[in-house]
Amino acid sequence: MSNEPYTDTAHSKNKEVFGDWESMACFASISPGKRWVFSLMGRIFLRIDKKSVGTILDVGCGIGEKTSFLKERFPDAHAVGVDFSEDGIEIANNRYAKVDGLDFICSDADDKEIWSKSYDMISCFETLEHLDDWMSLVDKFASCSSKYILLTFPTGRMRKFEVTMAGHVRNFQKNEMEDYLKSLGFKPFMIFYAGFPFFNPIGRELAQLFHKFRYKKLIRSSKQSLLSKLYSRVVYFLLRFCSTKYRFGNQFIGMFEKDTGAL
Repeated sequence: MSNEPYTDTAHSKNKEVFGDWESMACFASISPGKRWVFSLMGRIFLRIDKKSVGTILDVGCGIGEKTSFLKERFPDAHAVGVDFSEDGIEIANNRYAKVDGLDFICSDADDKEIWSKSYDMISCFETLEHLDDWMSLVDKFASCSSKYILLTFPTGRMRKFEVTMAGHVRNFQKNEMEDYLKSLGFKPFMIFYAGFPFFNPIGRELAQLFHKFRYKKLIRSSKQSLLSKLYSRVVYFLLRFCSTKYRFGNQFIGMFEKDTGAL
């Protein structure tokens, strides 16, 4: 079964909030949540030999900023970002056209050519929560990854705004992904359940109360105004330096490695 209809719904919800992909790109450039998650990923990458990763597939890459981040951390790798959104891929190609070894493809999750290859690392950021049939996609990750699978998604109780504004169809529960990937021959390399108390419960509850103002006015209208920059810096500080990293948080960041001993 194709996952495209569910991903299409998510992109439609995002475009209702941000208005267009350019506004989404503007938000991504100052997003405190993105910077926070990148800082945690940096801890993971310190434990991995850069030269051990030669190929990367980033599924659901959107406008490409996360794929670019992976390429920066693994400069010798050939990184490919895949997304079914033509607008998102167009922006990604325009923004990163001069970067060697970084390519973007407009395709969906059923593209047989993509899954006919093997990759040292397969990543998927903030995408699986938009899919009913997430297991089918993770099965493909496990089949095509020769070393690592890197995932991020929200866990815990799902708020109404995450459905109506973000297009989520589920939130994962603790150890749900660890147990499933174990059955596919992958073991945890480094796992974060980050964000208590400023991502959850404080941030998510405030987002539920004020999501229309927070997204449509503060970010979409102000874009990179002084107010939005100040907001971004304060939230980033609270998330990175005043929130938990490994326990009690609802932001999952997990690197898994192929368990050769289980084969």
